[in-house]
Amino acid sequence: MRPSSTKLKSVVERLNPLPSTAFDFDSLYSNVSRGRYDSLPNTLAADLGPNIKFKMQLVGQQAEDGQWTFIKHYIFDAKMSAKLLQERLDGELFIIDYGKNFRAGLKGFQYLLEHVGQWSVMWFQVSVKDTKTKIKHKSDLDAGFSFIRTQGPRSNMQNRQTEWTEIEIHREGSPIYGWSAGLVKESLRGYANSNVFADRTSNFYVTLHDLSAWFLHDVIIPLLPTLKSKTVVFMGLAEKGKTPAAQALALAMSEYWLLVDNMAWAFLDSTLEETFTVERWTTSKFVRHQLRVLCDNKVDESAEEDIVPGQTSISFNTFLDMISPAFPDKSSKKDKMALLK
Repeated sequence: MRPSSTKLKSVVERLNPLPSTAFDFDSLYSNVSRGRYDSLPNTLAADLGPNIKFKMQLVGQQAEDGQWTFIKHYIFDAKMSAKLLQERLDGELFIIDYGKNFRAGLKGFQYLLEHVGQWSVMWFQVSVKDTKTKIKHKSDLDAGFSFIRTQGPRSNMQNRQTEWTEIEIHREGSPIYGWSAGLVKESLRGYANSNVFADRTSNFYVTLHDLSAWFLHDVIIPLLPTLKSKTVVFMGLAEKGKTPAAQALALAMSEYWLLVDNMAWAFLDSTLEETFTVERWTTSKFVRHQLRVLCDNKVDESAEEDIVPGQTSISFNTFLDMISPAFPDKSSKKDKMALLK
């Protein structure tokens, strides 16, 4: 052991070889495992004085001549003077170089002790880590998540989510006071990425039966079987009934999904009282088979001039001329066909 090492937390002592008749393994195990180091026989005993607290690991290996060489690994409660250890321990002392990474070095040395010895008594201390995390009861968690869901901003525009989070987790009296900022922000992102922020509804004030009979039977009913895979676009002049027709169709599909999956979301009339109305357009999503309905007033009235009352069909070119204002100005016929297919 180098004299420059003045204070030590642990040290290894190598003893001179002992014959197997000088000790009893059962007695060694009993004394070491119970911390009765001063009761060990011969040089295996360790008595550093009543004021020095330590734990000891004992590892032995047998040579070809039958003698046993033991090393004792001391772990002190407080750093010890190297000079004092040299005075009170009879064997050859070694300092453990754990390397730059103390934890990895300590684990490596323990692994070495466990595998080089033919006989050993190891000592480990297992304790529950003291955590400063405040225990949250389920009712408090429910209240906190409900607060985030109902009061939290649904987008981070102008840094709203970040500022709201920092204010609320540090505001005494807030349901999320003391919560992790990461958890709150993750919850806000989760709610922002949900499908639609609208209240559920089970009341259908406008139904398909409120529509004109000819429109219901000749237009809507043929469309119903295709609504899981097709988008419905109502086009025409303003105040001609597009919105009530679209609303009746959307609410009918909502009732269908309520009957099938016991879940539906109202997402049609922006005048309805709904939660998070301001942000919902930037966070709303549709899932597969969910109804898509679009109403557009952009039509070419002049394209209808050649249509006579009672006419039951029109040419495709006439239809394309009627809806052309709904497409971007630079759209080619191929672009329009791609959208209509």
